[in-house]
Amino acid sequence: GIRDAQESRGLGDVYKRQTFISLQKIAIGLDVPISAFFQASSADSFVVRQNQRRKLILDDGNRVWQLLIPDLNRSIEFLLMEWGPRISTEGRPSCHEGEECGLVLEGVLEVHWGDEVFLLEEGDSIYLPSNIPHWYRNPSDQKVVCVGAATPPSGEEFYNRIAAIVPHPGCP
Repeated sequence: GIRDAQESRGLGDVYKRQTFISLQKIAIGLDVPISAFFQASSADSFVVRQNQRRKLILDDGNRVWQLLIPDLNRSIEFLLMEWGPRISTEGRPSCHEGEECGLVLEGVLEVHWGDEVFLLEEGDSIYLPSNIPHWYRNPSDQKVVCVGAATPPSGEEFYNRIAAIVPHPGCP
């Protein structure tokens, strides 16, 4: 075809450069990065359906975290977390680089951050720098449901050490 004719005349590189320049102009016109033309467009790369969430089971099932992102190899970690009655991470405080935030959807959650204690009720949210020792406790006899995000993410390796990761059907 046309490309074969261009390459036989030594015009292949010229054609590629012109195509790239055209893509740059289109990207500028659309006010998007040129990389937008090369990103995957599959919904599987961006959307996690409720029935496809991977679950992280901690404390013998008394804490269940569901990944709200396709995997833990992203720039942010996003989880739906359920805490059983009276569950606490007091004996395992966390301290790491980054930031965390959360929103309580149901129940009550104590957040211990350094020497401070915050009692979050349904609808309350929190933001914390993660470089101060922190831990969590459900002080009630009811479960707690919350969503949380952290950056940078802990990653697969961390969760493989602390939890049984249950893949959704069809997930490797």
